[in-house]
Amino acid sequence: MEEDRTLEFFSGSEQDTKRLGEALARSLGSGDVILLRGDLAAGKTALARSIFSARGFEKGFCSPTFSIVNIYEDHGASAVHADLYRLSDAEELVYTGFYDILPDADIVVVEWPELIEDELGDNSTVIDIDILPEEGKRMFRICAPDERTYLRLKEELNADTGR
Repeated sequence: MEEDRTLEFFSGSEQDTKRLGEALARSLGSGDVILLRGDLAAGKTALARSIFSARGFEKGFCSPTFSIVNIYEDHGASAVHADLYRLSDAEELVYTGFYDILPDADIVVVEWPELIEDELGDNSTVIDIDILPEEGKRMFRICAPDERTYLRLKEELNADTGR
């Protein structure tokens, strides 16, 4: 029987989402991949921004909706932010250079990852974001790829929320 490595985080504000991003950033190891799933305006980019900011990649941050892939570099570290919303198939991603830069990235965040989940899903932290009926409220379901990542993230979330 597979062990459940899912954590839930309720966000009632942008500040809560920022705190989640900071906790995620502290729990990530080099080369970790985060896949963000959710409807339009669920908060995927806001969460990505807070993760990158907490890791020191806040300079020049912008959504890669039109560029598909953005690369951020700072002090010898690199981060990749991909938004696959506009792609019709996974083969299009090859032409962006995504797969060439993936092995060297310190952190990778992919919005709308459904086209490549079969390739990256098993080794990635997958976050499903649900928009709740109350204005500005979100539920984040975070599924860690392994026990080590799960425990690190759980510890960071518990420390951040004081639980």
